[in-house]
Amino acid sequence: MGARKPVLSFMFYTKPYMDEKSSDFGKAMPLPNQRAAWKEHSAWMAVNYAKGPADLDTQAAILSKLCIEILGGNCTGAYVPSEQLFIPNDGSLLAALEQNASLLSYLNPPPNSSK
Repeated sequence: MGARKPVLSFMFYTKPYMDEKSSDFGKAMPLPNQRAAWKEHSAWMAVNYAKGPADLDTQAAILSKLCIEILGGNCTGAYVPSEQLFIPNDGSLLAALEQNASLLSYLNPPPNSSK
């Protein structure tokens, strides 16, 4: 029997994460850059670790590694519902993802030593 592999799920939605009735959520964010980013967003994507053999920290690191690869200029920020944490894409998001992804050293290939 082979090694169990993780199953990831992706969901794309072309409307804001919460409806206008829930806008108090964004207004309650502690930092101005969080509130501004939340107010600006017009669509969202969810990336989830659906199932697999990894513990929660490893799952988060795998998702962080993936999100680094798909992060772009049209991303307003990332929301982590389990932590009720919104990280705007102002430099702090990439740094947070890189820090979390660094927990998976085995996903980072060693530098090429061939000449």
